[in-house]
Amino acid sequence: MLATSNAQQTSHHTRRAIRIRRLGRALLVALAAAAALSTPAVAGAESGGSSPLRDTQLILAVGKGRVTGDVPFCFNGAPGPCGWIVQGTHQGTPIRSGTFFAAIDDGDAASPRRCVPAVYSGLMFETPDDAMAQVSEGKVCPNGAGGYVFTGRFDSLSGNGRFREVSGGRGHLRVTVAANGSATLTLTGHIRTG
Repeated sequence: MLATSNAQQTSHHTRRAIRIRRLGRALLVALAAAAALSTPAVAGAESGGSSPLRDTQLILAVGKGRVTGDVPFCFNGAPGPCGWIVQGTHQGTPIRSGTFFAAIDDGDAASPRRCVPAVYSGLMFETPDDAMAQVSEGKVCPNGAGGYVFTGRFDSLSGNGRFREVSGGRGHLRVTVAANGSATLTLTGHIRTG
């Protein structure tokens, strides 16, 4: 019985490591695209004016934005386009008001009739020098009004500036993309530092 339990635990850890590597590749695509798009500074924000985070903290962010393009290629290697690029503004805690950038890859399979697996890769900026990165595997489902909803559990991978000590975190993520191209983002969970 113990051998079976250990084998199941090892298998779970192996699957998780593969998933994290896949999500890390997705994050690199989002980082490159964000750098190319030169995310605008947040009005009134001063870089480096706050102290770094400590311990485990609640994270809550709510944002509004727009679809600004298609993901140019699929994270699974298939030719694109494969989903949406969403940009907008957010507010929350501990990451205060700022901008967000996200890529949602549905493998070019979104359907008005069913849910499909999808990957989210995103950056949340408090200032141009204070940002946090999240990745998530989840699903994209039709919302019944001509748009789609991505839902998943996120992993916080890293940060810079005030968030440089983020070493992980988890929570729930929801992005709604309306038929008219408007989008909303909700992220709740915890982040760890140190």
